[in-house]
Amino acid sequence: ISKSNVLKPYIIGGSEASGGAFPWQVSLQRRQGGLWGHSCGAVVVNKNFILTAAHCINGLSESSLRAVVGTNQLNDKPGTGKTTAHEISQIIKHEAYSAETLANDLALIKVKPDFNLDNSDGFVNSVCLPTEGQKFTQYVTQSGWGTTTVDAGGQTPSNKLMFISDVPIVSLPKCRSIYGYNQIREGMLCAGAPIDSQQPPKGFCQGDSGGPLTQKGPNNRAVLVGISAFNRRCASADGIPDVFVEISYYRNWIDKNAIE
Repeated sequence: ISKSNVLKPYIIGGSEASGGAFPWQVSLQRRQGGLWGHSCGAVVVNKNFILTAAHCINGLSESSLRAVVGTNQLNDKPGTGKTTAHEISQIIKHEAYSAETLANDLALIKVKPDFNLDNSDGFVNSVCLPTEGQKFTQYVTQSGWGTTTVDAGGQTPSNKLMFISDVPIVSLPKCRSIYGYNQIREGMLCAGAPIDSQQPPKGFCQGDSGGPLTQKGPNNRAVLVGISAFNRRCASADGIPDVFVEISYYRNWIDKNAIE
């Protein structure tokens, strides 16, 4: 797996997200040259933890990162409106994470101060977690920031608005037939290949690292299905899906480590 395929924050073939529609969405930002810039997506799981892909934080220190919530517009400065920035106090990377194979590509990040989930006017909230082993079918929703063109060439995102896209889940046998059995391991799921040739290509470009994949539950609340991990190419129109960390496979690990 080329690392160029897991580090860029782009989403393809989507539409703009309305303000407050995805209150669990996090911009995980990295400090470089004294300036903060969007590095990866993440998702709020409780008042003091966010969940992201382990490759997003591999080799980085707590002081080099921050979490920004409460907005769908990356140009909104923390401290304005409902947008807040939170320091990172602890990084818990999955103990079996492999940078080579991207197996167990999951990390929890503890923030400070805590998120104010009770008084954010709905702009900051936690996502629902699936039950251990829960399976999902049909369509799921990707969300993230970045360019909306397939031929972006890996450039810095020019569009700072959050975009969303509804994509179908692809069965594990089908995904393994495309990527190879050894590359698609237990704890991974696939989504994003077009249903037919009439549907325009949709999906993450180079992963939108750590960004969420959700599906509305029976109570109309979003359930976290996956965290983006890698893909072969951006928004492929030739049936190649994106690959995600399967959250239901790791529910017990999340509960054990994301202690409020």
